Amino acid sequence: MGKELSEMLLEELWELFPIFLVEHSDKWKLYYEEMEDFLNDRLSQCPVKRISHVGSTAISGIWAKDIVDVRFMANFLILIPIVKNQKV
Repeated sequence: MGKELSEMLLEELWELFPIFLVEHSDKWKLYYEEMEDFLNDRLSQCPVKRISHVGSTAISGIWAKDIVDVRFMANFLILIPIVKNQKV
């Protein structure tokens, strides 16, 4: 059996979980807009306060991981029963 993750050196972790950066892509904004539309549709019964494109892909011109991060804020007490009944 190998080492536990908590026992590994950074070099060992980087080997197991490499991070690849790519040049900025205009497709990231489009991916975010699609996700924003999806969330607005799925959460239409819930007062969504804000949906934001966050992270390095939101910054034009810099290299980033090819993963678009989205953060949304909503009323949690209203959101729970709505999400429980949604079919994705």
